[in-house]
Amino acid sequence: MFTTRLKKISYFLIFVGMLLLLLGLWYTIPRSVESTTPDHVYWTWTAMRIAFPLSGITLIIIGSLNLRMFHLLQEETLQLRKELAALRQQIEDKDGTRHV
Repeated sequence: MFTTRLKKISYFLIFVGMLLLLLGLWYTIPRSVESTTPDHVYWTWTAMRIAFPLSGITLIIIGSLNLRMFHLLQEETLQLRKELAALRQQIEDKDGTRHV
């Protein structure tokens, strides 16, 4: 069903976001490198220190908002079903007959 897929995707986004956040934090750990290390390696580490945590936080926020929206839609659907059942009951009580 669509709702279970949506929940799985949301949890997956949160999980991947946490992994990226942890990976980005791992790149912030100071390391000892040789003086012969090329400059592009330093730039790559710097980019990973910034890009991984930011993308991880973004994915966590998207997954959380997606789950929140899903729960709000479920609550709204439940309230609408209750209101519809109450209105049907009022119609049945008013007419004295059953409408399907």
